Amino acid sequence: MREIKFRFFDTTSRKMYGMSNIQDYSLEQLHRFASTDDPYTKVMQFTGLTDKDGADIYEGDIIHYEGYGDYIVSWYDECGCWDTELIGPCHEMYMSTNLFEYSESTTQHEAKVIGNIYETRSF
Repeated sequence: MREIKFRFFDTTSRKMYGMSNIQDYSLEQLHRFASTDDPYTKVMQFTGLTDKDGADIYEGDIIHYEGYGDYIVSWYDECGCWDTELIGPCHEMYMSTNLFEYSESTTQHEAKVIGNIYETRSF
C-alpha cells in the first residue's frame, strides 16, 4: 500500500509546502489549501513512486528520463492512473505513458525529478 501524502503550492507567496511543515498553518489556511476551487493554492498528491535518487514523485512534477526527455506527471481519470506526458521543444505535450509502467521498468532508475510545473520558470 502506498503512502498517502500531499504538498501545496501557494501562488501568492510562490512557495511549496509539504506535510512536514503543515503544523505551521492555521486552520483557516489549511481549509484554503484543501479547497479545490481556491485559485491561490495548488494541491499535489504523492504518486507512491520515487526517482533514481529516492526523491518522491508528485503530481505536477517534471521528471527527466535519461535519453528520453522531460515529462510532466499528472493523474489520468480515464484509466485511473498516474500518467506522464512528454514535453516538446515548445512545451507542448505530445506523448504519454502510464506511470505504473515506469514503476515496473528499469527506467525508474534512470529518471530524476528536475522541477515542477509551478516553480520551474519555463512553465
